[in-house]
Amino acid sequence: MAILVAANPPGHFIWDPAVTERLLAEYGRLCAADAGCAARGADLPALVRSVLAGLPERLWGIAIDADAVRLGGYLMMVESVPPPGPMPFYGAAGVDFWQDAAAGERAGVVLASVLMRQLVPGFAKSWGHLMAMGGNAADYTGVRLGFTAADGGTALGAPLSRMLAGLLRGWPGSGTGAPYDVTQPSAVETLVISGNLDFSTPVFQATEELLPMLARGRHVVVADSGHALSFWSIQPEARATLLRGFLDDGRVDASGYVHQPIAFAVRPGLSGLAAWGLAAAAAAALIALAVLWLAGRWLRRRLVR
Repeated sequence: MAILVAANPPGHFIWDPAVTERLLAEYGRLCAADAGCAARGADLPALVRSVLAGLPERLWGIAIDADAVRLGGYLMMVESVPPPGPMPFYGAAGVDFWQDAAAGERAGVVLASVLMRQLVPGFAKSWGHLMAMGGNAADYTGVRLGFTAADGGTALGAPLSRMLAGLLRGWPGSGTGAPYDVTQPSAVETLVISGNLDFSTPVFQATEELLPMLARGRHVVVADSGHALSFWSIQPEARATLLRGFLDDGRVDASGYVHQPIAFAVRPGLSGLAAWGLAAAAAAALIALAVLWLAGRWLRRRLVR
């Protein structure tokens, strides 16, 4: 008996730009059904193209890395619920990020560019387990041969594949050529759980490639839900009923789940956080100048005496 949450069949440590485009369009469809979100632009692929095409080399004197902006914009779309911590890295905030940038509010673009350049080197350490799996699979044989993730005419391309291609340079390992490089048939009783908005392990891959190989496989798709964090964060009672029922006697009872629509009202988003940070830095600078002025005035008075 097995439970797979956010299942990733072999061959998908390289992310498909066309699948990302399809998921962007799905978020756009949900945005179009929300009046507030739709008013700011619901054609997400078009918004992403517009923003990336218009990126300047520098903003506020800071160099803008287009690949870092792509990666930040992609990672924000992976989960459908806010993660722990202050950073708004989840789907609705990702939509807000692209809408803000398309409307000329580019503070989030600056923050994404700076933040991703700081975070990516750390992935080599904290994502070692992922690289050990993906770096030894057939997926990344091409990486070591100079693979670059082509955009394929899509809006966002495959920024996570580009990132891992860079991290895997020099990684010790190669394609195994083993049967594990392709999905194998299994008679194990298996429950596969997916979110239909999961950008990291898209539901289509489980439906089209994994389930046909599972003789006793069952598939539950949680509506308007993202990657693994989303599954473990929402509707705990429904989740417990589903998991306990399957583990107890093989029942698949997802009846406790109710539709939890995406809340597109995001404030502050990444642009808001960047603007607050800039305002805080400006206030700190003014306070420092005021302190220096007062100290200088006090010192002059002491010298005059």
